[in-house]
Amino acid sequence: MNLLLKIRISHAVTYVCYVLLLGLLLATTPFDANLTALALMLSVKFIPLLIVLPGMLMNSLKSYIWLCFIVLFYFTESTVQAWLSQGEVIPTTMAIASVVMFISAMYYVRWQRQNGLGF
Repeated sequence: MNLLLKIRISHAVTYVCYVLLLGLLLATTPFDANLTALALMLSVKFIPLLIVLPGMLMNSLKSYIWLCFIVLFYFTESTVQAWLSQGEVIPTTMAIASVVMFISAMYYVRWQRQNGLGF
């Protein structure tokens, strides 16, 4: 497989998992809380992921590296939730999406570096 094709695939998989994780985080938010509590819950869930989004859109490799660090927290939380809920679908899907995003982002950085794109 061509290196440029690997880069495109890993880039697309990273974005798909990113959007999937954002959607699953939104799906697990209880919207029956008051506005202040809801704003706090959404900011705690989304801000860590949204911090790296501008860099990802500019294809900054440092942003993808930071995304890998950040997604480990979501992986930990979703794994604990999947374990406690005995394999419920949403936490299990979040854990799988976190792992796939981590792997695809790491390979994206690796292959971009091999292609000659630096930091």
